[in-house]
Amino acid sequence: MTKILMLINNDLLSLGIISCLQNKGIEATFYQENTWESIQDTLQQTSFDLLIIDGHKSDYTHINVFDKIRRKYPSLKTILLGDEAHKQVTVAYLKKGIEGVCMKSIGQQNFLLAYATIMNGKKYLDESITEYLLADLRDNNHVGKLSTRESQVANLLIQGMRTASIADRLNLAVSTVSTIKFNIYRKMEVQNIVDLAGKLEYSRRAQAI
Repeated sequence: MTKILMLINNDLLSLGIISCLQNKGIEATFYQENTWESIQDTLQQTSFDLLIIDGHKSDYTHINVFDKIRRKYPSLKTILLGDEAHKQVTVAYLKKGIEGVCMKSIGQQNFLLAYATIMNGKKYLDESITEYLLADLRDNNHVGKLSTRESQVANLLIQGMRTASIADRLNLAVSTVSTIKFNIYRKMEVQNIVDLAGKLEYSRRAQAI
């Protein structure tokens, strides 16, 4: 019997996945955890065939944890449930070897296809993420989009400096720094400092390869 471990933020979504597989006659036992820490503890106690993770539980700060799990449990297959607003994070997980990506809007038949494909040892990518990947290949240097001043402000932001302090350091108006910060977030396609720090680090590592 297949053992499936789920890290899913939404109970309705997890129940939908369980119902979808059970209605198809797939024999599986399901376990659910709420944090990456509890996922690691559970994996140490029980062997699983499939890990399904919620994109809302998986940002740039969790990539190293995921990579550690991949290395420790190489036979564990993984599906990431993504959404339109977090495709750039999905790309980072794909580069760490995740087997499948499904958008949360996926229909039942397509999810069953994704499940069967992955359990048969192949990879599955939602059509929308495939299109996004092609676009990302054409233009994946997010750091290169930043001007010299934007790069300077971005580095100060991820050091924990506030807008007023950055303005004082660079002898700029607070409103000017706020505008630069807005442009950085737009160009880097992030919404907070944590994601900015993760994406800057990831982009710089990618350039170094």
